[in-house]
Amino acid sequence: MCTGIGRLALNRAAEYASERVVFDGPIGAYQGLQHPLAEGKTQIELASLMTRQAA
Repeated sequence: MCTGIGRLALNRAAEYASERVVFDGPIGAYQGLQHPLAEGKTQIELASLMTRQAA
């Protein structure tokens, strides 16, 4: 359940980053935002895989 909530939050953050425009471009186009989102995705997928392995 927690990984599902994490995935939902990450998807909403990615949608917001693609919609929000700063300096004539979406904020999702900047690496300063891309790296934390990628790190979050990695951690969520790792938690999901560890849960499946434990089950």
